[in-house]
Amino acid sequence: MDEDVELRIRLLARIAAALRDEPSRDRRAALGREAVALARRSGDAAGLAYALDGLVMAIRGPDTVEECLAIGTELSEVAHRLGDKERQVAGLMHRVGPLLTLARVSEAVAHVDASARLAGELRRPHLLWDVTSSRAMMALAAGRLGDAAVLVEEAHTLARRVQPEMTLPVYEVQRFTLCDFRGALEEVEPAIHGLVAPLPGPSGLPLPARSRPCTDRKADGRRARAG
Repeated sequence: MDEDVELRIRLLARIAAALRDEPSRDRRAALGREAVALARRSGDAAGLAYALDGLVMAIRGPDTVEECLAIGTELSEVAHRLGDKERQVAGLMHRVGPLLTLARVSEAVAHVDASARLAGELRRPHLLWDVTSSRAMMALAAGRLGDAAVLVEEAHTLARRVQPEMTLPVYEVQRFTLCDFRGALEEVEPAIHGLVAPLPGPSGLPLPARSRPCTDRKADGRRARAG
């Protein structure tokens, strides 16, 4: 295959995924779909797996649940044929969020368990973190706060070997949720302020206004207990 084509597939997919936080999905979706279409035309299976991974990162949202499920399935199948266990994990994990959105919880749990087995074989820190943080999220959603507390910290330990700038927000938001359930938001409020402060935010609001919900929730809790 033409090396220029292979490079273009990967570049398009990488840019599409990197733009996932842009307010509008149009540009990244177009780039991601172009990468997938080019990979299909070229017959590059490895490039297709890479492009599918980038596309699902670019388009995922509440209105693309079914499409993301389908992309995750195709990615897992392509990766399995290639013997690429890392992309198999990606395909499985890309299906977890949509499955939870559709309340297909048992399927989501099965996907996380299957991903954990593959991640354990590969011993890649970023895959182990992804699985563990997902288990923490699901424990929080199920109200298993003891399990969640352990898993949140396990994921945080793994995150130190990955990309702190990517994983720290997940850790702090999970801690926020745990503290919220336990009525102890004051423990995590400084960390949430620290996360919000550097971000411009689409609203353009200054820090005090943007971080006020955390303080308001804490005050509401105190008033409820007092009443």
